[in-house]
Amino acid sequence: MAVQHMRIVLSAYLTNGQVNDAAEYLRGLGVSTGPYSVAPQPSPKAAVNLEIGNIEAAEFAEHGDEQWNHFEAAVGQCLSRFGEWLATVPTQNMDRLRDAGWKVWSIANLWIDQDQMDFHLPPVLSAQLGRLELELYVLSNE
Repeated sequence: MAVQHMRIVLSAYLTNGQVNDAAEYLRGLGVSTGPYSVAPQPSPKAAVNLEIGNIEAAEFAEHGDEQWNHFEAAVGQCLSRFGEWLATVPTQNMDRLRDAGWKVWSIANLWIDQDQMDFHLPPVLSAQLGRLELELYVLSNE
């Protein structure tokens, strides 16, 4: 796997230029954030980011030759749990957020060490992104 680091967030901001109130956004989702927390906003107009996962391959170095298998499994588990959590968000809540001017999407930031990126979405995540009409932006350093 050429991915060295993965960070994924559920991001949102108000398209009308008003202050992005994290508490208002979370109330609008209408579900427990569970294991996820809101990342600090650098400014009140910056997007609200719900931290879903931040995993580094180096965390699995102790597994020697199996490091990449453990890293890939951890990434897969993180993405599957995200999909399972998204399944708890009612579509009408997402529609109400959009009607109130919120733009909501997910971002996967990948740090890669070569010009190839092996990254796939588990079916549960793909299904929930589609159900909620959420875009997924995949960004990398290359």
